[in-house]
Amino acid sequence: MQKNLKSINHGIKRILFIPVMLCFFALNTNGQSQKVMHISFDDVHYVLQNLTVNKNTYQSIFENPMLNKLKLFHDTYGAVFSLYCFDEFELAVGNVWRIEALPTAFAHEFVQNSSWLKLGFHSRGTATGSAEYNISYYNTFTTVMPDIEGRANCFDLIPRLHGFAGSLDFCKSLKNANPGLIGFLSADDTRASYYLNTTQSSYINSNDSLHDLTNDLYFFRTEKRLESVSNITTFLAQYLNPAYASQANVMVIFTHENQLYSHYSGLNTTNGMLTKIDGCIKWAVANNYKFDYPMNIIKKAPTSVNAIGISDYISIKGNTICSSEIGSFKVFNLSGALVFQQENVLSIDTNLSSGIYALQFMGLDGGRTFKKFIIK
Repeated sequence: MQKNLKSINHGIKRILFIPVMLCFFALNTNGQSQKVMHISFDDVHYVLQNLTVNKNTYQSIFENPMLNKLKLFHDTYGAVFSLYCFDEFELAVGNVWRIEALPTAFAHEFVQNSSWLKLGFHSRGTATGSAEYNISYYNTFTTVMPDIEGRANCFDLIPRLHGFAGSLDFCKSLKNANPGLIGFLSADDTRASYYLNTTQSSYINSNDSLHDLTNDLYFFRTEKRLESVSNITTFLAQYLNPAYASQANVMVIFTHENQLYSHYSGLNTTNGMLTKIDGCIKWAVANNYKFDYPMNIIKKAPTSVNAIGISDYISIKGNTICSSEIGSFKVFNLSGALVFQQENVLSIDTNLSSGIYALQFMGLDGGRTFKKFIIK
């Protein structure tokens, strides 16, 4: 037995707390005092290309029709938005726009409005006919913003990658980049996202979010792409049903830029997308949602997390897990699936078979403790 494993021998079964293992936990957003809505656009390039073309004409980025409309939503309701960008896009055969062409003249205005309008990496783009994932493409994307004061505030650190794709190595390289990403927005359907397996992706679909403790990356579920919603009122109404409570804490809504703004025809007012976005925003206001970024939820989350060892107020005897204060207990298996839970109690009696498990305890004050243990 390794010396760094702490063992507790109680009765028939022995429980060992181990310091290192691959673990995934739900990021518990139920403790938030405020529910959050975030709206974003994928495949963004038309807007940036329009700013490039009009660099000598526009006095402000909000002379662009789409950005002007987003600012109106923000000024009226406080809505916030992310633009997930391509590095390049083939406008016509042999005519490729690249993000490096965006003039620096608009940089200060992006900084001034970065509290509600952020840019995020999506992928290299479509000029090569495929999405490619390499850290050099992320570094190319960051050239969209020159090295000025407040530059880092312009970037969304939890973006949605094209196709919800990216290996663990690629995701880790983005985490170690400058600025480093802290997580990703996962799929709005049943596909597995990024390097997560189907069990972990399925868990996100039912519980809004997941924290990969081993790699310290956060994942938030994308609720829906608005172009697939036929009736926005009916779609949003379901989240007022208690059965959807665990999926309605962080409402991540998105569409694609070409649903709202076309390089060829400008602002699109004919397909109803503006009406859908307006409906989402008004619904959020009516139901006491705050507009914010998932990256800010991480920064504001409770910090009393102890991922190693035994806390002073958690003890285990046999299959009984006890706390010195009332709280919520959740036990997960190695795949990240919830196998046992109970809320607002001092202890739980489990009937777990031999194996490795993880315990998440949340006190009434919102503080969390994570424990990993083996039952033999």
